[in-house]
Amino acid sequence: KIIRTTAERFQQSQGLQNWADRENMKAASKALNEMTASNSTLEELESAAHRAFAEFTVMSTPQFELSDRIHELEKQIPAIEEYRKYKVYYKNYTSLEGKAKTKYKSDFCYELDEYHKAYKKLIELFPDAHIPKLSKMKTELENTRKEYAKMSAERKALKKEADRLSRLAQQKRDSQRTLARYMQNEQAVKRKKNQLE
Repeated sequence: KIIRTTAERFQQSQGLQNWADRENMKAASKALNEMTASNSTLEELESAAHRAFAEFTVMSTPQFELSDRIHELEKQIPAIEEYRKYKVYYKNYTSLEGKAKTKYKSDFCYELDEYHKAYKKLIELFPDAHIPKLSKMKTELENTRKEYAKMSAERKALKKEADRLSRLAQQKRDSQRTLARYMQNEQAVKRKKNQLE
């Protein structure tokens, strides 16, 4: 931070003036070093930060789609497993006739009710009544989770890079302001000295 040395107290005390000049030179030197450290202009840093953030944003849509697919599969797979678990009871029930069918229905009432619930849920999830293979769906779920994790890591890296570039651009902006204040202060001090003489 640049110390304004145009105040009366700095003019009256040479020691205070010298101290403030040294502190201002240190701040200006530090600002100059920060500006030259990145070998990039402010515009280049801002542009790179915007590009990285734009890539981060663009990757959001496919990642949300993957997330939706994961949730969809996580609903469908247990529904198919539940249906298959109780399907045997329904097949046995439909293969029987007469009193045997009635007795089976009373003995396995709970299982048959669960079958009907599972069947209804399956029809809700697969309105076209085309139920994919369970193994294929489990493989798809595993692959989709891997792809989601990979994309999350890429997005995280892009966000980190965009933040880093934004910080560098902000540092460069701050350094430019510090140098500008230093130059204004030096010019104000010279004008004040010229007025006093």
